[in-house]
Formats: sequence, C-alpha cells, structure tokens
Amino acid sequence: MSFSDNIWLYGSETAPALTRGLQVGTLSADFIEGEIRNITLGATLILQRIYSAVRDENWGTIAGTLRLIEDTQTDNSLRLVFDSIHQHGNIDFRWRGSLTLTPTSLTFTMDGTAHTTFKRNRIGFCVLHDAAVAGSPCQIEFVDGTQQAAHFPKLISTHQPYLNLSAITHMPLANVQVTVRMEGDTFEMEDQRNWTDASFKTYCTPLGLPFPVTIEEGAAIQQKITLTCMGDIPAAAPIPETTITITPTNDFSPMPSVGTRYRGDKLTKRQTQLFKQLSLDHLRVDIDLAKDNIPDLLDNTAALLSSSERWQVELALWLHDNPENELRRFAALIESHTYFSKHGTFTVFGHGYKATPEALMTLAETILPKRAIYGGTDAFFTELNRNRPDTNNPAYSGISYSINPQVHAFDNDSLIETLAMQGETLRSTRAFVKPSWHIKVSPVSLKMRWNPNATGTLPVPHPDELPPHADPRQMTLFAAAWTVGSLKHHAENGAHSVTYYDLHGYDGLIPSANGSLLPHLFPDVREVYPLYHVFTALGQPGEVQHTQSSKPLKAEALYMWSGDELRVMVANYTPHPQTVTLEGLSGTLRGKELGTATVESACVDPDSFLDDWQLKYLADETDGKVTLKLSPYAVIFLEQAD
Repeated sequence: MSFSDNIWLYGSETAPALTRGLQVGTLSADFIEGEIRNITLGATLILQRIYSAVRDENWGTIAGTLRLIEDTQTDNSLRLVFDSIHQHGNIDFRWRGSLTLTPTSLTFTMDGTAHTTFKRNRIGFCVLHDAAVAGSPCQIEFVDGTQQAAHFPKLISTHQPYLNLSAITHMPLANVQVTVRMEGDTFEMEDQRNWTDASFKTYCTPLGLPFPVTIEEGAAIQQKITLTCMGDIPAAAPIPETTITITPTNDFSPMPSVGTRYRGDKLTKRQTQLFKQLSLDHLRVDIDLAKDNIPDLLDNTAALLSSSERWQVELALWLHDNPENELRRFAALIESHTYFSKHGTFTVFGHGYKATPEALMTLAETILPKRAIYGGTDAFFTELNRNRPDTNNPAYSGISYSINPQVHAFDNDSLIETLAMQGETLRSTRAFVKPSWHIKVSPVSLKMRWNPNATGTLPVPHPDELPPHADPRQMTLFAAAWTVGSLKHHAENGAHSVTYYDLHGYDGLIPSANGSLLPHLFPDVREVYPLYHVFTALGQPGEVQHTQSSKPLKAEALYMWSGDELRVMVANYTPHPQTVTLEGLSGTLRGKELGTATVESACVDPDSFLDDWQLKYLADETDGKVTLKLSPYAVIFLEQAD
C-alpha cells in the first residue's frame, strides 16, 4: 500500500477546487465552484456565503459543473459570468450566473432553464449569515414592504424564525450597515445550527408550500441577490498574522465517555487486538427488537467486553409495531444473560418516528430492568429540538441525538465550520432538559447514515458506487483533524457521552477485514484509518481544560488532564502547513505528528506508531509556550516526558 499525499489528505487523487480571490477596494470574497464565500469588508466577515442550490425530491444536492464565460476587472468593479450545469439521473438544470463586485456592493444573478422534466424540493439562491451573529440585532423587510426590528436567535431556533422575507440588514461593524436583498421568489430563514452548519440560511421556496414540485422542461427560474454596504467603510484590511496562538483558560469540564458503534459481528483476531488498544469507554450496539439475531448480538458483544470492567455498553433498541411484546422478549433475554443481566444502558427509538414518543419511554421504563433509559433521535439534532422531551416523564435518565456535518454542504471548509456548532447543540439542549439529565451524542458520523426526510423512493446504489453513507475522507488525515475538533467542542460543552463512527468498515476506525470493495473510490487501507490514532491517545478519563484559538477555523487543540498528567492533541484544519504556538505548558514534552510524512507507516504499522515519540519540546520557562509546525491536516500528539 502506497498512496499519494492527495489520497491521505482528501481521499482522492483530485484535490478540491481552487479558490479564486475577489477584491474591489476593501470588499472581498472567495469564488469557488459557482459559490461566493467569506464575503469580507476590511477584516470583518459580513456574510458567509451566497450560492444557488438544486435539491432533488429527497433533498439530495445535485452538484454543478462550471464553465467560465467572462472575467473582467477594473479599479472600481469586477465582473464574472459563468454557466453551471446540474445533471444527475433524470435531472438536467442549467443556469447562467453573473457576479458584479464594487467597493460597497455585490450583485449575484441566476438565469436558469430546466432541460428535462423532473421533481425538485428546491432550486434557487441561499444566503448564509455566519453563526457569529447569533443574538445580535437585525432589521427585517417582508415581501409586502413592511419592516421589523428583530434579532438573530441566540439559542438554536426550533423552526424558521422569519418568513416571507425580501431583505435583511445587520451591523457587523460599528457604523456599517449591510443589507442583503433577495428577488425572484419568496424567501425565509432557518437556523442551520440545527444541523451543525455554522449559519443562518435565508432560502427559497418556502417550506410551507407543497413539495416536491414537478419542474417542466423549458421552465425558467430567475433570481437576484444584492448586497449593499453603507456607513464608515474601512480604508484598508489589516495584514493577517501568520502564527496561530492557542491559549488555555481557567475553565474545566469532565471528559465525556467516548465510544464507538459496534455491529455485533465477530471480529478477526487482528481486529480484536486493534480494538483493545483504543482508549475508549463504551460501545453502542443497535438492536432491532423485531429480528431473531439478538442472542448472537448480545453474545458477541459480551465476548468482546467481558474481559475488562472499564467498558460500558449502550444498547440502542429499535421498536416496531408491537413494542410491548418486543420489550418483554428482550427483557427476558438480558435478564437471563450472564453479562447483560448486570451491564448495559438503554436508548429507545421507534421505527417510523423521528424522535422517541413519550408512550414508548413510559412503556420501556415499565418493562426493562431498572437502569438508565434514554430517548431522543437517531437523526439530526433538529428532530430533537422540534420534538422536545417531556421533562416531567420520570422514565428519562437523559437524552440522545445524532449529528453529521454534511446535510447542506460537503467541502472540507464547511465541515470544519460545523465543529463549534456541535457545542451549540449541547448548549441549546441543556436549556430544555432537566439539569440532572445526561446528554449523549450518538453517533457522530461524517455523512448522513439514513435519510429521515426523504419524500420519494431512494435509489439503490449501483454495484460500482459507494453506499450513500460512505465518505472516502474517512481514511484521511482530514478526518483525524476534524475528529480532534469534534472531541474538543463536545467535551468543553458538557456532553456526558459521545459515540464516534463504527468500529470497522467504510464508517469505521479500522477497515473491514476484507478491505475496501471499491478501492478506486475508497482507497484500501489495510490496518487502521488515521483517526484510529486519535482514539488511542485519549488516555484515562479526567478533565478537559478549555482552550481558545486565535484562528479557530485553522487550528485548535484539546488539553486533557488526568490528575497532574497532561495530554494535548493539536489539529491543523487546513491543507496548508501551519505554525501554532501553545500556551500554558511546562517542562519537557514528547510528541509525534500524524501527518503526510508519517501517516502511511502509522496506518500500516499502528503498533509501532503508538510508541513512536520522536519529537521533543521544551516549554519556555518564562511564558510556558511551545511552538509547533504542523503539516497539512496534521495532528500532533503531546504528553509530558518528565
């Protein structure tokens, strides 16, 4: 096995699309594959993104192929014109985009035509305000011309905070007003933090209208977005700093229980060895109570865990049409089981429900052994937020919800933006559950595992296609760095338990025993994926010291204390080398980098990498600083050496 750097960074030989920087005066933006991102005035981000989405009848996003038509610039303006072609199955939609930038304005138009007849849930512009505006004031203009003083929601909004919109004005800087005006359809806003996107999205067409809608061949769709800046426009943007500083605070949180999902199948001898090297605390095992394989699932799980009291097990129970009989049958099985008569908590889900019905929770408490019982959702956080539990129901020990970062956007930068929002979901959850309830996030996956909002029959993947839940980035350095950030934000925001990925397979910490069935689409890594090493480096449970990064979208760190022992993981979130200065350290530290120079050996020979502490650092005696140089998407592991 020998892969290029691109494979280890991106999961493919093809690197992500190049970013075209746009700037006129101090108004700047990035142009990437037909989208406008990071719209900045001076040094201040004023709008996160403007893009046009084509979503099929199951909310699948149909990516576009871009062809540039015009690219001109003068001292006071810039103009781009391009064609975007969206084709998949029976869908063929094409639009011409026109972008004009001046020192104080941005205009983006789309002129589209359907070249086939197909069903869609959405076609049109989406405008994203960055999540940093949460709680700040804004001015709303509605389609009837009326205006309203308003605020972006502080906690995550259950439903659309504003409907029938035509314009939004906010003040990202003192004495600077930014207005975004939308034309060509009726727009409304949703809080995308519900899906861990770091944004408030203003989109069309309203979800209150019927969908999917059939678009006839030849139908035209035309829309326009205009952004205008007024007030004290900055004269120049400051020169950016090149070093990232990470500073520990005086805040500490307990390290959550960290685990992975196990399918209950028998592992090979080598898989079992790799499993036992993980610094994890629990396994989640999903059990379909309508099936006959439950005894085998229980026996295989017990055989894996019974050698150590350290391991806990979370049993996710799926109920069907006869929940009382299913629960009684299951309760009898575990009460007579040597291991599970004493071990295992329960999380209750109902097939066909987006969140656990209260009646199922009450029934489960009545029938199951007296242990911790959780309800919630196996879909998105939004389903829990919109179907909040009854805090007067004594059945609950806590609540559970699942997350993934790829509901609306799929590029690496967008996935990094979701990390801090994972903490936002915890803070919002804490606001509507009892203080004594535990919050479990289970599982965390890179892609959606199933589609709770499909409105039509989902296509069966072709034998030469990856299943929809598989992401080749699972086997990359990017996934390892992303996982470090996810651990940090869950730990610092009060998660009691977090379950990551599957133990093995496309969604796993290690590959399946037979490797990848489609190595040309998902590279065949034989021993472990890079993120495996993140879960061997957690050490013993303890406390997490909160940290702040001067550039949280470029690099962050996780400080973990077990008594007086400190372990640190530092993650580079970018495909470029980064220099990071850590503060608050002392003495001599040993380190190792999981980066482009070491990743192949770390995945081929993981046992050797566990003890491969080749790097050495001495914290400055005066200020406790250590400066690191990280390769693209690298993770550096540190621990005290004296």
